[in-house]
Amino acid sequence: KSMWSAPSNPAIQKDAKPVALRVSVWPVMREPFRAMRAGATEAPPWTKRGDDNPAVADLGRTLVLAPHPDDETIGCGGLLALLGQAGVAVQVVVLTDGTGSHRHSREYPAARLRQVRHREVKAALRALGHGAPCLVSLGLPDGGLPLLGEAGFEAVISRLAEIAHRFGPHTVLMPMRDDEHPDHRATFAAGLAACLLAAPHARRFEYQVWGGSDAKRRVWHLDISDVLDAKRRALTHHQSQLGQVVHDDPQGFILPPELLARCMLPVEDYYFSDRGPCPENEKQ
Repeated sequence: KSMWSAPSNPAIQKDAKPVALRVSVWPVMREPFRAMRAGATEAPPWTKRGDDNPAVADLGRTLVLAPHPDDETIGCGGLLALLGQAGVAVQVVVLTDGTGSHRHSREYPAARLRQVRHREVKAALRALGHGAPCLVSLGLPDGGLPLLGEAGFEAVISRLAEIAHRFGPHTVLMPMRDDEHPDHRATFAAGLAACLLAAPHARRFEYQVWGGSDAKRRVWHLDISDVLDAKRRALTHHQSQLGQVVHDDPQGFILPPELLARCMLPVEDYYFSDRGPCPENEKQ
């Protein structure tokens, strides 16, 4: 399979490559959102100043794209807590239903586990200072987000672009383009396309969950020590991913200790995604 094909096994891919967008998608997707681009929100003031370490309050309306329930907390829980303290408007979009973590449980079939994970992410966001209205759950299949060239990719772009157009973000947070999990790479690809269509002036950052880094790009090292306890409380609400809910699936997923330890560091790293009018200008 090419790098654009999502593997049938949703397990983390250790040989992950950065995701890029091919230009061929744009003639198909541009027309429905031409009006969105014309009315897109201007960038926040700090981006015009060229500030590499913005004040959290200056980020403006912030859109967070999370592949699964819990990625919002693991990847950017500290920033979400700081945004909550600063009174900045936030919208969190969770793309998948999260049911792939325990596929073999009889006690928690997909329909029941979907409800559990939805409750968990709502509770986590409350712990970070954000109410239920900020959450949008797309309910897409866990482990099956389409990449460019696959059926359904443009539909995901369309849904994300509509959300971005309604919300009018100044800042967008997405997973790393070279994250080891295919759903995370798919979220970046669709999120990038949606931003360029519906929020071209928004500043984009990439956050880490399962790895991925690029020494050539600028990094914003955000001190979250003042809100680390809030992030820790939020993470405890994702009990199904901590082995505290489903007990009849020996193959079920549990967040590994090394990831939890990294999640609790007093600094979150955000990679700058360069803004540009078309995908061929997006640096890899």
